[in-house]
Amino acid sequence: MLPPLQLGRTLDQLLLSFVEARPLVQLVFLLRFLVGTAIAQTEAESVRAAQGGVAWMCAVWFVYLLNGLTDVAGDRRNGSRRPLATNELDPRFAANLCVVLAAASIAVGILVGDGYVLLVVAMLALGLVYSTGPGAAKLSAQPALLVAAAGSTLTYIAGAEAVGVADSAVLAFALTTGAWIVVVGHCKDLGDEDGDRQSGRRTLSIVVGRARARRLIAVGSVVVACLAAVVASVVPGTQSLLLMLPGAVAVVALTIRGAKHERSSQKGLYRAFMLVQYAVNLGALVK
Repeated sequence: MLPPLQLGRTLDQLLLSFVEARPLVQLVFLLRFLVGTAIAQTEAESVRAAQGGVAWMCAVWFVYLLNGLTDVAGDRRNGSRRPLATNELDPRFAANLCVVLAAASIAVGILVGDGYVLLVVAMLALGLVYSTGPGAAKLSAQPALLVAAAGSTLTYIAGAEAVGVADSAVLAFALTTGAWIVVVGHCKDLGDEDGDRQSGRRTLSIVVGRARARRLIAVGSVVVACLAAVVASVVPGTQSLLLMLPGAVAVVALTIRGAKHERSSQKGLYRAFMLVQYAVNLGALVK
């Protein structure tokens, strides 16, 4: 048994590791998983569904903690207050926890089933593809967002798989929300050009300029929202996708505002991007 002081430090580092992995993003992934189970519309075995959720959230925590470990230098240049960037979180503790989380996700995933553990392994692999190696997807905007959208899509499918149901409505919902990530997700890089450029990243705002990037995001948000409206009108159980329409209106309005109030517009765009994801997923859970 650990001495009280050591136990306290371990718990503190564990909490900081969760903070590093972005709790708001973790919550979005949990909502996606729950939506996958809800749209599947089946009477699930509660133990199997819970095991699936635990395995999946361990995998998601691994993905974002690993990303934090590989982003420390850029985060510091961008003035980030995340625990690794401020030296509150010990990198060695975070690295060891990544190993534990990966092992736990696979071990619990095996209990759910062979097909499910393959989804877990795929999610872990996406985390490695995104954050590690000389060809890491995060180094270029579009590959980064494609990997992020793939992780989102897998999460909905994992939710459905955890209750033992493969449903076309789940896939339609997942692909549409994935499109929102691929297009509007570029807004998270606005304002981080200095640190990203020094880290060798090729974000949309670095490639085409910040003003043009905002315009492309705005136009793209309208296109995705229109696609969402079509899907919602023909696929049962996906009506909450209609909430992308006011989200796109907000993105366009913030883009117009950005010409005079650039800093507040950038923050507003990211909030709108995240709020749409929360609204669409929470809406799908309310029946």
